[in-house]
Amino acid sequence: MKNKFNKISKKRIKVILLPLFFLILSMCMTITGVIQPESAVIGEQMDISVNVKILPGESNAYNLVFGFLAPISWEAKANSTATYTSPVGNGTLRLATANDLATNTFNTWSKEIEDKVGIGENYGLVKWVVFISEEPIAVEENVEVNGIVHLTTKVGSENLKTQLGYIIANKGYGIGLDFNNAKAYHTKFTPCMEVTGGNNSLIDLCGPLPFPVVVKPAEYSLNDVINISFDASKGALGQPTDLFGAEKVYLCATATADGETKEVCQASAASMLKNIGNDKWEISIWAKQFFDFDLDADITSITYKFTNETGDVIVTNPDTGEDFELIANCSN
Repeated sequence: MKNKFNKISKKRIKVILLPLFFLILSMCMTITGVIQPESAVIGEQMDISVNVKILPGESNAYNLVFGFLAPISWEAKANSTATYTSPVGNGTLRLATANDLATNTFNTWSKEIEDKVGIGENYGLVKWVVFISEEPIAVEENVEVNGIVHLTTKVGSENLKTQLGYIIANKGYGIGLDFNNAKAYHTKFTPCMEVTGGNNSLIDLCGPLPFPVVVKPAEYSLNDVINISFDASKGALGQPTDLFGAEKVYLCATATADGETKEVCQASAASMLKNIGNDKWEISIWAKQFFDFDLDADITSITYKFTNETGDVIVTNPDTGEDFELIANCSN
């Protein structure tokens, strides 16, 4: 009976010590600072320094993992290089591949990082690019190492505002193996920076998610004259809508009044939006006239979408995938 108790006790001790063992052997990694330009001009080469501090929990050698978050339009994977310098050696960082991923938890390095730490203040149109050291870096237990990752990247060709991001980890205890250990990786997002010199209107990735429709006045009832502005350049995730570059845009709308539902979805002078330039359109409607309701009708709902002249290209609400909806908000 005593032997059986000893076996159980030893097993319990092992279960308790196992997570402590991995915690002790973890590697604390920190980005202590980032030196990058506050602004840039399209096509410019940017030189960025990321200061890194590593406190190993054991003596060993692991590949350094470094991630860089940049706008997709910069094509950072093809236009960036990275190296590192440190007291324990200097070296080159290459692009990470699927074979470098320590686990198959996620499909790609980029997705794994985004799922864990996000994309900062950007609403979208950015992507993590991941590098890994060509050679393992040897470290000693409890001996702090301060190094620098040197990143060179080329700015894209669009005027935009974006927040860049950086992450460090190591293949032994970091991304892909122990992402639940907060000390095994560290992320830093820098203040939003602006790129100028392009021909396009500013794309503010740090701003709220673009929405293609603006309704005026600010307060209205469904019986008022309502102005609807449509910007075909502002679609899902900031991408242009399917009506971007269209020669003509029409309103396709449905309304309900006193239990009767009517639809106006034919290309006509009454449903055609006015082009006010730069893929921006607008139309003003008085719903009772537009839908041919009686003057005393009580309109309770209006939904709408935009189409081209033949009706085979349709733009709906990018947030819901459904028709846009006019919601009365008159305070009187």
